Amino acid sequence: MADLTMPAGYGTRARPNGGIQFRHQDPRVAAHIARVVLKNNMNFEAAVAAMSPRKLTDEQIAAQAFVLKRAPKVQAEIQKLYQTIGLDDEAFKKYWSVLWEWMLSGDRPRAVTGAKLLGAIFGINDKADESKKPQVLKIAGLEEGLKAMGVTPSANPTGFGKIEDEDEENG
Repeated sequence: MADLTMPAGYGTRARPNGGIQFRHQDPRVAAHIARVVLKNNMNFEAAVAAMSPRKLTDEQIAAQAFVLKRAPKVQAEIQKLYQTIGLDDEAFKKYWSVLWEWMLSGDRPRAVTGAKLLGAIFGINDKADESKKPQVLKIAGLEEGLKAMGVTPSANPTGFGKIEDEDEENG
């Protein structure tokens, strides 16, 4: 495992343009990068800024983050870390199987818990909020403006610009 106490600039080399380049092909450097990325909640840009020996521009940080996101050895080290803490694909499959086992078991408390967790994952628990219903926007003077432009109900079969009162809608 890489040590998070490595000095800033570990595994880097200076570039002529003032930037840096990570030696991500080195397994020790790749392991260090993976640990710092995980420490920064998988934010590669924040990890690059934290590992840099000097202040980089946003463009330099983004360029290095782009390279590190696609570096095979860094990705392999991240997967190793996921396995260590139980966040790999196998753990995910086991989690799903346990939830469905609970859901289909005859044990009511476990079935309820499994149903709640599965509902949360699939977004079923989210109730439709009436306040998210689009509100009618009334534009003052719209009908007069349309009449002035020569738009009449017969020339406006789609009903564009027609203002309906909320009382008529609800009544």
